[in-house]
Amino acid sequence: MDNYSYKNFNSKTYQYLIDAFGEEKIKNRYASLYDYMVEFIKRHHYEENLTISQNALSQMIIDYFVDIDRLKQFHGIERISTTKIYSYTAFWLIKRKPLQIIKDNLEDYNLTFANERFVVGYLLRCLNNESINTIILDEKKSDYIDFVDNMMYFLQYRVITAQAIETILFGFKAGKAIQYSEDYQK
Repeated sequence: MDNYSYKNFNSKTYQYLIDAFGEEKIKNRYASLYDYMVEFIKRHHYEENLTISQNALSQMIIDYFVDIDRLKQFHGIERISTTKIYSYTAFWLIKRKPLQIIKDNLEDYNLTFANERFVVGYLLRCLNNESINTIILDEKKSDYIDFVDNMMYFLQYRVITAQAIETILFGFKAGKAIQYSEDYQK
């Protein structure tokens, strides 16, 4: 894992997280998010504008695992749901903002909210079962675009909690279930 820095976990303060989750799982979470961010930067041609703060990403990973450890202990559960994993990851990504502007571009408003844009894409992966190529029918595109725009607005301007993000994800999944049921009955 030479390309990835997760040095903050070497602190004795966080040894309990390594003991609870295993070093490999922590490294893999860091690496996958780092890789997603590199992909995001390339897809949006932000190579000259953004960098990934390894310190901020490391802290985000620590915060995420601290929260998950607390949840598991408080509720006495072994495994955390995928929805909760995405929700807490998204929350801490927004709080720690690991994507950092290194060269401003006043013509690109989206650059200001790069972390929020990244998180929206990350959450859409969850909602679309890890597929970034889900096809939305033309007659439903405006509803989907409204949902994505609203999620972006929420992440930019509203008070964000992991629980609120989780509710959004559950609401979307409920809508998919209703639509599937309607389609199946026809």
